[in-house]
Amino acid sequence: YEEHTHLQVMCNKVMRKFLNLHKSTSTCMINGELGLREISEYIENRMLNFWYNIATGVGSKISSILYNWIKILYDQNMFKSVWLDKIKTILNNIGMTNLFNDITTVNKNWFKNTIKIRLNDIYNQKWSEHVFNNPICLNYRAMTVKKHLQEYFVRLPKPYMYAMCKFKCANHRMPIVNGRYANIPVDERLCMLCQSNEIGDEYHYLFVCNFFSEHRVKFLKRHYFRQPNMDKMTQLFNTVNHKELLNLAKFIKIIIIYFRN
Repeated sequence: YEEHTHLQVMCNKVMRKFLNLHKSTSTCMINGELGLREISEYIENRMLNFWYNIATGVGSKISSILYNWIKILYDQNMFKSVWLDKIKTILNNIGMTNLFNDITTVNKNWFKNTIKIRLNDIYNQKWSEHVFNNPICLNYRAMTVKKHLQEYFVRLPKPYMYAMCKFKCANHRMPIVNGRYANIPVDERLCMLCQSNEIGDEYHYLFVCNFFSEHRVKFLKRHYFRQPNMDKMTQLFNTVNHKELLNLAKFIKIIIIYFRN
């Protein structure tokens, strides 16, 4: 529980490979698309459940006897325990500090369900903050507003699924991405396919760029590209209509292939 960074890095690498994403893809994007929890959330949940079991165990259990001895010494500052420090910190973070010294009367099912919900809420909030503060996620935050397994993973054929994922996770060669690797300022990463003088990003090519007008009319409802805005982008990427989602993926694949070539 102290050194889980390497495990998280390994998991991130596996997920990037599974999704055919670049090694520099932001972790918050991967977690947002797959609805994955961070390793630390699993660890903290398991630590609290294990702590509950030994802290409330019957007096004849060796683990409970040892815990009670250690807890007495810990409270008297006669024994230092990194593990107990961590338990106390987690309880404090989820607003249950009082239970550290009074856990025996707490119902097991209530405790188990409550810590799971509170940890999930905290880590979801952290995910939202990472997405909001990451400049690469400017359009991503409109496409994925909630961390969970996105519908297109289970509803679209693989070629369109991968295209959608690459598009949302900035794994393409549009000016907005290529310019980042070339250290070009964001406001200078302009679209070279039209005369709009706008930044060549996901939003521009989906809703604005004249170069893709024919495909846009074919695959998107007029509602989305007539006076487009971020709210409409959110609505489109979170549609529950299968045909609408499939058409979006087809359009996205055309855009990605063009820039790839």
